[in-house]
Amino acid sequence: MIWTAGLGLMMAAAVMAQTPGKITVEGVTEKLGAQVPLDAKFTDSQGREVTLGQVMTKPTVLALFYSRCAGICPRLLEGVAGVVNRMPLDPGKDYQIISISFDPTDTPQILADKKRNYMALVKRPIQPQDWLFLSGDKADIDKVTDAVGFSYQKDEDMYIHPATLIVLSPKGKVVQYLYGVSYVPSALQMALADAAKEKTGGRIVGELLSCFSIRPKGSVLVSRVMALSGVAVILSALAFVAFLVFTNPNRKAKHGEARS
Repeated sequence: MIWTAGLGLMMAAAVMAQTPGKITVEGVTEKLGAQVPLDAKFTDSQGREVTLGQVMTKPTVLALFYSRCAGICPRLLEGVAGVVNRMPLDPGKDYQIISISFDPTDTPQILADKKRNYMALVKRPIQPQDWLFLSGDKADIDKVTDAVGFSYQKDEDMYIHPATLIVLSPKGKVVQYLYGVSYVPSALQMALADAAKEKTGGRIVGELLSCFSIRPKGSVLVSRVMALSGVAVILSALAFVAFLVFTNPNRKAKHGEARS
């Protein structure tokens, strides 16, 4: 099992490059303690113009996505709904969720439909203002994505981008990054507790995923992170099988009988 843990560390090292004060992950340069622009202007799913400063009043879970994504965005937003259902904290009281589209062509009507679909997955009391869906122009979108270190790249009519949640304090400070599309409730709860205190949390290394796009000619562009994650899963499974085989008491007993 030590070998398996070592493999996990090597895989993390393969997709992370650490420099003083920051960690760079595929598609994300962590900026713990950075300030998001509270003056960035957006339009909510009801067509109202707002600034981040106006709508951020609590510890905030920020989810960056775009509506036409057929890859990890739906899984990311489903993961948000899932962790809300499993976490003891109350949305609207203890924290809020803000989903910002980085596609400037997303309209309030499109986001209203998305909001309705994902809020329906939440099985506990939640009000419309507790989970906001925002769209804006590229300049304001990039203010936010640059501030949190989130990179996205246009690929024909789609985008290549990472899957991560970013936890912000009520004053807009970057507190924590949670990677992947499935989130551990206790990890998010701790990050939100840090956010409530305006405290930058420790680093959480989770499943590293990036969205991929399928080009018209059929070639597939896949993130190195996705490929490395797949290799890690396979090798970890093989290591676990080997561990079970070589520590099987029945096997040892048979060897003892053979020697006698």
